[in-house]
Amino acid sequence: MKPPIKVHGKVHGMDWTEPKIYTGGVDVQNWDEVTEKERALALSKAWYIRWTYRNPKTGLIERQTNIKAGANRFTNKEDRLKVLNAYRRELKDLLQSGYSPYNHPTTDQTLGQSIDAALDVKRSQMSVNSFKRYRPRIDAFKDYVSHKGLLDRPCSVITKKIVVEYLNEINEKTSSSNRNNARSDLSALFSVLEDLEMIPANIVKGIPILKTRPVKNKTFSEKELEQVLKNCDPQLRTFIGFVSYNFLRPIEVCRLTVGSINFESRTLSIRTKEENRKVKIIPEALSVEAFKGLPLEYSLFTPEGGPGLWSSANDNKRDYFSKRFKKVKDKLGLGSEYGIYSFRHTYITKLYRAIRADGKTPFEAKSEVMLITGHSSMQALEKYLRDIDAELPEDYTKYLQ
Repeated sequence: MKPPIKVHGKVHGMDWTEPKIYTGGVDVQNWDEVTEKERALALSKAWYIRWTYRNPKTGLIERQTNIKAGANRFTNKEDRLKVLNAYRRELKDLLQSGYSPYNHPTTDQTLGQSIDAALDVKRSQMSVNSFKRYRPRIDAFKDYVSHKGLLDRPCSVITKKIVVEYLNEINEKTSSSNRNNARSDLSALFSVLEDLEMIPANIVKGIPILKTRPVKNKTFSEKELEQVLKNCDPQLRTFIGFVSYNFLRPIEVCRLTVGSINFESRTLSIRTKEENRKVKIIPEALSVEAFKGLPLEYSLFTPEGGPGLWSSANDNKRDYFSKRFKKVKDKLGLGSEYGIYSFRHTYITKLYRAIRADGKTPFEAKSEVMLITGHSSMQALEKYLRDIDAELPEDYTKYLQ
């Protein structure tokens, strides 16, 4: 930490002054009134929170280290202010509760209170759905340190060793992938604690990421495909139809509403992995007439067995249909390497091989497949086709004789 800068004079009755945001020399209240050049100049500078606190030794109000909170990685005013305002609110709450930068680590703020304060910051930075996924991992860590009797003690009790032991426990009980996800979320939390000066440094950053072996969804053989579809209920078959014939990811199907369908042009408006909107044709093999005339806001698929209102998060919807499909897999003795995503792999493989069998060169076939599947680039499609082994070589025995 840099030495504090002394501020002339004293603030009577308080040990700190109101934290303020420096915005590159431009008043954001008049942002629309300044020139484009002035806005660009302001955004080229570092934005930060300025704050002061009374030094108990000198009795003077002194400037403390600026808090940037990672806001400057954003290139626009709105995102920078969203981050900095969140930190400013938390800093003010801490100061009002008695926090002092001269008692470091703070003896007033316990580990539990500090984690809650950092969670409030993360809540303001993340979307509702992202925070719903994020919070359970932090709550699990809170439970862990609570069982160790550390939650009501200062932040300084948390060491790298404690975090590593916690992550090792996750790795043993679940997987290295879950362990790495927990490490990533904890690192983000500890970065906030560091920014708020509750800890001197983020101890999680130095903990290595473990190598993982992700389980890939395998393609179905023709026999497996026939058996699986035969054992699916009608709604699940229709759900799978959108994955198979429109080459959608399961979560993209979960986002579909009646309003996503243009019945006249037989097209589908979808929100993709990159959060963009794309329009895809609906092939004749996929019937959508059953959805015609229903309210536009209805989800195409719900637990009730048909279209309707379903306010659950899309991740939860996907998990619901994954669990329904798991019952089919279990019945047929299929392992975890098969999932609803396997239908997308299977039908893209069928599509590519059929086009190649029609006499098209590999490049011609890939160009046609890319237009149908909506892959963002030829490189992305080629990697995908390699991953699913869509094209296999002809018998090469003659070259070995």
